[in-house]
Amino acid sequence: MQIILSGTGDAPELADADNFKDFRVVAQGAPDAAALAAATTEIGRSDGAEHVFVTVPALSRMAGARAEDATWRADLEGMLDVAQKHGWVDAQGAVRAHVEWRP
Repeated sequence: MQIILSGTGDAPELADADNFKDFRVVAQGAPDAAALAAATTEIGRSDGAEHVFVTVPALSRMAGARAEDATWRADLEGMLDVAQKHGWVDAQGAVRAHVEWRP
């Protein structure tokens, strides 16, 4: 599951929505904490230039109709359980994603 940030101001998009073992944000350009913060306000919050805490409602919204599927929801809950065990979920329930910067 990848959240794609276009770098053009478009809304973040969810790609590979059924892959719960590869959760990350893909951003365009050189690492830039301020740009990342601006680009992620509607899905959660950035933590510097290397991580984004993504809210579960934002994931569901980006998944569209997939979020209504019981199997998809169960797989999401499984991913969140693993993230919780590793300390990758904040006090508000948002899950941490690593940011991959691409030129």
